[in-house]
Amino acid sequence: MAISGWPAPRTCVGSAVVAVALAVLMAGCGGSSHRTGPIGGAIYRRDEAHWSMPVDAFRVDVPRLEYAEDILMDRCMKHRRMAWSTPVLRPPAPAANDAEVILFTLPLARQYGYHPGPPSTVDPPPAPPPPAIQHAADACLRQLRRRIPAIGMAQMGIYTLAAGASEEAQGSAKVLAAAARWRRCMQPQGISDLPTVPWSMPSPSMRAQFHMGEDPVPGQKFTTRGASPGEIAMAVFDARCRISSGVTRLDYQAEWDAELRLIDQHRDDIERAAAFSRRVTAQIDRVIADGGG
Repeated sequence: MAISGWPAPRTCVGSAVVAVALAVLMAGCGGSSHRTGPIGGAIYRRDEAHWSMPVDAFRVDVPRLEYAEDILMDRCMKHRRMAWSTPVLRPPAPAANDAEVILFTLPLARQYGYHPGPPSTVDPPPAPPPPAIQHAADACLRQLRRRIPAIGMAQMGIYTLAAGASEEAQGSAKVLAAAARWRRCMQPQGISDLPTVPWSMPSPSMRAQFHMGEDPVPGQKFTTRGASPGEIAMAVFDARCRISSGVTRLDYQAEWDAELRLIDQHRDDIERAAAFSRRVTAQIDRVIADGGG
C-alpha cells in the first residue's frame, strides 16, 4: 500500500505550472548563495542509459519510503488486532530507473518494446474498509507521521527543478534540431500521428495498436500485455533513429547542464531539501532494519 501521496517523478508538467513553481522557488530562497559544487558531499552520477541526474542525489527513495511506512502501519494495526497488507518492498519496473523514470534504450526496446516491462498482474483496488478499520488506520497513520514525515511539500522543489530542467532541455535549439532529424528518420514507418518529438512516443494510435493504457475491469485482477513482435520492431527502429539523430545524447546533456545551473541558482532551497532527504532516509533505514528488511 502506498500512502506517501506523491506521484511518480518527472510526470508531465505544463510549462506554465513549471514557470510559476520555479518563480515561487526563486522567491523563497532569499538570494543566491553563489556557492558552487555538489551540495552536502553529494555525488552526481552521470549515466545516460539510466537517465541519472544531479537532483537524484537529493530525492527520497519512494519505494523504500512506502515499504517503511507499511512496516509501521502493519505493526500498529496488528497491535490493534486488525489486519493490514503485508509489507513488501516494491521493485522498480524493469525499464525504469531508481527515480521511477521510464527509460527507452535500444536494449530495452529489443526486450520490451514501448512497455515498461514484461506482462504483469495488477490487483484490483481494495474495497473501502469498515469504519472501525478506517478509524484505526487513521490513528496509525498519525502515529506513523511522528516517525516519518510526509515528503510531498519538502520535496516539491526537487521535483519542480527536475521538471523545469527537462522542459528547458527539450526546448533548446540543438535538441529540437535533433528531434527534427529523428522525425525524418521515422517518417518511412508511416505512423499517421507521428509526433514532432520522440518523448511523445508512442503516439495515441500506436498506444491503441499495441494495447497500452488499457483500463482494468473494476473488482478484477488485470494482466498487462507484453510487447508484440510488431511493437518491438517499431521500438527498435525508433531507438536507432534516436541514436543516429543524436537526440537522446543531446537531450541528456542539456538536461544535466540545466539541473546543475538550477541547483546553483536555488542552492539554499536545495540544501534544505537535501538535509530533509537525509533525515528522512536515515529514519527509513532504521525502520526497515528494525522490521527485519
